[in-house]
Amino acid sequence: MKIMQATIQPPDLCSGGGLGVYQSSYSLLENEIAYIGPEPKDPAIGHLYDSAHYLDRGRSKLAKGLSFVTTGLFHDWSKSVSLIREARPDCAYLDFTWAYPFAEATRECGVPLVVRAHNVEFDYAGRQYASTKTLRNKISLSYAQSCELRVLKCADVLLCLTEHDKNRFIDLYGSIVSD
Repeated sequence: MKIMQATIQPPDLCSGGGLGVYQSSYSLLENEIAYIGPEPKDPAIGHLYDSAHYLDRGRSKLAKGLSFVTTGLFHDWSKSVSLIREARPDCAYLDFTWAYPFAEATRECGVPLVVRAHNVEFDYAGRQYASTKTLRNKISLSYAQSCELRVLKCADVLLCLTEHDKNRFIDLYGSIVSD
């Protein structure tokens, strides 16, 4: 099976989110994986993918910052549709519920989408802002629910890591996730 895996955080063996992405990648190994996301810091991780498109290679911090302020996303997902059409995957697998341009591109291309929610991003952003009232965390909080909702509207399957997260998604987004 051909799977396009996308993520907002690179796979790694150090951070919680990065480790989760690494686990996703490793669990998909029996398939042909086309990866789209940030470049892994450890080049040895690249062996997990049959092909890879690294977001933002060569993109300035200023460009990333402007993107974040205007969209809530650091990465440039503008090539999602063309990458999906080129790869012709049987399905797509998205780690995290932030990358709505990728999710919407899967819908446009008619590719089924599985979303692995590492947590409820709206709640995570709220906790981050409550603990460290930075401008970055305020911007994240302002976009979190709308980004998450856009992704969930495109998802064919939502994988939650905990029963608590599943129930929280239902509380926040109702029938979108409980169908």
